[in-house]
Amino acid sequence: MQPAGAIGTMNIANPASMDIPWSRISVNRNHPSMDLADAEFNETPGQQLGVAFNPASAEQLFAGSGHTFAELAALGKDRKPLPHFPLSVLLKANAVILTKSLESSNIVAKLPGSDPSLKNEFVVLSAHIDHIGIGAPINGDRIYNGAMDDGSGSALVMDIAASLKAHPEKIRRSILFLLVTAEEKGLLGSKYFAAHPTVAAKSIVADVNVEHVSPHRPAENTQSRWPGGIRSGQPGRSHRAVHGHQTDRRSRATSQHVHSQAISTTSSGTAFRRSSATSASSLVHPSKKSSRIGSPIVTTRRATT
Repeated sequence: MQPAGAIGTMNIANPASMDIPWSRISVNRNHPSMDLADAEFNETPGQQLGVAFNPASAEQLFAGSGHTFAELAALGKDRKPLPHFPLSVLLKANAVILTKSLESSNIVAKLPGSDPSLKNEFVVLSAHIDHIGIGAPINGDRIYNGAMDDGSGSALVMDIAASLKAHPEKIRRSILFLLVTAEEKGLLGSKYFAAHPTVAAKSIVADVNVEHVSPHRPAENTQSRWPGGIRSGQPGRSHRAVHGHQTDRRSRATSQHVHSQAISTTSSGTAFRRSSATSASSLVHPSKKSSRIGSPIVTTRRATT
């Protein structure tokens, strides 16, 4: 962003590939977003504002540009290159950013393999332990339990761990049972573990990630990949800071505690002008402490237009 001179981003979802309808996105627009605070995880240095824009109203952004949103959406749908061109409208936004520190945890357990020649290699079985939490009420209920996404996956990981611990002689390679946090906020736990695995990265030969075990349809999209780091089933985002402690049993467990900042951004109004200014406070990252393994999370509530 900085080389391009950009200080903000506007995300317009392609209607052809929207996983979540705009009605749901807009209802939950006041949910704080999160990110890791450590500089190593800052993928957009210099960003002061980020908004999501309703694709149904997006044509007004392209007025006078010689292009239309429908044209770009069609190119995106077919995965064709998009043109680069200036817009003739600018966005004016006044934002108030509130930050709050949070902590959460990744949980990692290790079950040693029985084969002397393979026990130093690891297979990861992972799932996430968070869900949406509290949101817009559905039939008067504001609690989003997450039984399927991903209580089902985390329960499966723990059940398999108990079963394999009862019969460790069947395991040739060692296994890491990984329960990651903040998946719904951008794969934060996965991103942190990928950057700071609890074993040597080169010793991890596979990751089997369990996401949303549904009893209503056949299993889909099983993924295992390891290109130099553990990744969840979606493009990576951030992870969480950790205080490590271990219980020294046959299977050892490590709890990774994540410290984060919660940032709430409230937009007081947006307007399209030919000349405009954008104002937003910069984020202050807490200093690292020697006792903390990992990164704080920055939580940002961004305006939705």
